[in-house]
Amino acid sequence: MAKKILFIICLIALIYHLESMGIEIGADPSIIDIYDVPIGTEYEIDQKIKIRNTNPDDYTFKIEVLSLKQTAFYSPLPNTSWVNLENTLVDVDAKSNSEPIGISIKIPNDEKYYNQHWEAQIQVTIASSGNISAGIIIKFLIETSPNGQFVPEGDFVAYPSVINLNNVLDSIIIFNNFYHDYDSVTIGWTSTWYSFSKGNGELPEGLWISEKKFLWRTPVNSITVDGFERKVLYISCDESKFTGSSKGILYFKTTDNKTSFVRIERISEQIDR
Repeated sequence: MAKKILFIICLIALIYHLESMGIEIGADPSIIDIYDVPIGTEYEIDQKIKIRNTNPDDYTFKIEVLSLKQTAFYSPLPNTSWVNLENTLVDVDAKSNSEPIGISIKIPNDEKYYNQHWEAQIQVTIASSGNISAGIIIKFLIETSPNGQFVPEGDFVAYPSVINLNNVLDSIIIFNNFYHDYDSVTIGWTSTWYSFSKGNGELPEGLWISEKKFLWRTPVNSITVDGFERKVLYISCDESKFTGSSKGILYFKTTDNKTSFVRIERISEQIDR
């Protein structure tokens, strides 16, 4: 409790400090979300960072990649040094924007890094010798290439990381790499990360999950998964109802809050956003 109160006091102090300084900064995009990222090779990210300096003075900005704790869907990026920023110190004139700053990532060639969901933060701050400086955070989400030849790491993992439902019928594998039996694993849907915390979401109209390939129009919204089981599910859609605008996150949540997901889309090709 004492630590929580201290954190709130520090946060309030930071807000008042920044307001008194009158410093306003911004950056685009607010989220960098990449998937099907290859293993063992440099991956250039299409999105680039732009810093906005809306202040009457010139500033030098510092950019750095920070790791995070485990979140509902994502694990922390194992090593932030895998991420390469084109520049880490950027001078931006008053009332102007920076030139685009390139980003790339190179994940070591190790089979355990297939089918992973990682999160990090890209922090942009005013380079300062003081202890407090104005700053913003860019959410950085990374999903690596799937590979069915390797059992994904983690206690409870859904494979593959993304499905493009151009085909009417596809399959999902749930890996329970743990001895615990689950009598009820909830299947839910969320169109955004923020709506996940509001509760379990129903699957959109025209999307079905089933346990039997030839009974794919007999959908289920929960399943049982035994310890160390490799469970195959089938996903299908009504193309007239489940359209490109219906893309989102299909998640699987155990009774002890282990969560994994598959990104579902209906687009002609995968793109960075």
